[in-house]
Amino acid sequence: MVEKLGCGSGAGSDCAARLRGSSIDRAGEWSGSWPARLALALALVLALVGCEFVGEVPGSDDPASADGAGDVARESGRSLADSGAAGAGGTIRLPEPTGSYSVASRRYRWIDASRLEGGSEDPTDHRVLHAQVYYPALPNLGESQDYVRGLASLEPWLDPATFETLKRVEGPVAAGGPMVTAEGEFPTVLFAHGWQSRSDHYTALLADIASYGYVVVAIDQPYQGRIVLSDGQVTEPSEDHFADPMAMVRYYGRDFGFVVQQLQRIDDEAPFDGKVDPSRVVAVGHSNGAVTALAAAAFGDGIAGVVSLDSWDPAFEQIFALPVPFLLLRTAAPEGPSLAYLAATGGVDVALDGLEHSSASDWPYLEARSVDERSTAEAALRQLREFVVYFLDGVFDSSRGPWLERVPESPGVTIRGGSNPPPTPSP
Repeated sequence: MVEKLGCGSGAGSDCAARLRGSSIDRAGEWSGSWPARLALALALVLALVGCEFVGEVPGSDDPASADGAGDVARESGRSLADSGAAGAGGTIRLPEPTGSYSVASRRYRWIDASRLEGGSEDPTDHRVLHAQVYYPALPNLGESQDYVRGLASLEPWLDPATFETLKRVEGPVAAGGPMVTAEGEFPTVLFAHGWQSRSDHYTALLADIASYGYVVVAIDQPYQGRIVLSDGQVTEPSEDHFADPMAMVRYYGRDFGFVVQQLQRIDDEAPFDGKVDPSRVVAVGHSNGAVTALAAAAFGDGIAGVVSLDSWDPAFEQIFALPVPFLLLRTAAPEGPSLAYLAATGGVDVALDGLEHSSASDWPYLEARSVDERSTAEAALRQLREFVVYFLDGVFDSSRGPWLERVPESPGVTIRGGSNPPPTPSP
């Protein structure tokens, strides 16, 4: 396998008991005794690095399905080729957004002159972030945005089957164009990808969120992800240039604060022209990116709420003293936050039966080898989007009442925190 989407829930839980007395506060400073900091560093190493490889489309051992969307049906249903969907060699069209708005995107490159890039071989290089901004747009804007930025530069890093698959993907997002004409400003969602990943891996989910009236800024984080820089160089994820894991989390968390500053600048430019509200921001992250989002929220860098997509460890309760509401969407197996932590932070823990660690990304959809598998992947994306949008609506529009009251009951969904405490066990 050639891609690592980051750590799953529960990594490093055996270190949680050693983390009492350490936390990260709104100033981004770490508190606690020296032994506690050492224990924290060890726990973060396990939580951030002790991750499973869950796949960018890997070269399969099955030659008939090596492209990840081939013509071999699993026992669960018909093949994609038989159904008339994207068979071997055909275009793979990502799911269409389900909200009331069409979606377009623009790409940006921003340089943070206040920080040096320790991962670069040039000690004078500053931190560079690439971002893709998804926004509600006028319909029928024409040409689709390229699915992967800098795909040609990634070819040496990918196995041939993966590269060929990525060439075939077509996203549901237009390349640029006018933003919708609407009264008021649109709230903002900042998104951070998983370890060794990229923001384009999450196009289906992020475009769907944007179609409900949000500006979604997906950040490519060099040296946390396999990112193509403007000169064609590809960064490999590495922690080697950080003194300790605490420094790494602090550094990547600061990316969010810097991006909030850039939103204030681009809001004055076309196509936004004052329609983006950089004062209403929620941070969302998947896997390692969720740790980045939690750190940004703990810093208080203008973040009004935070969503973790399948990344949690009991140690986080000691690390992140969150001053804002948060939502955890996770697989059913690992342990979630304590009720005391949920009550203190206004947090909500949602465990979803059937969710996989990679479900937030496009890969289960791209790898599907049957109609049933693709439908299952699309349904998981829709379920995640529904909860994220419910949460966003609750953060940004309190006049509608508690957001959990609008969530319909559904089998396979366990909700803790908020107004939905767990049922009392039978004697």
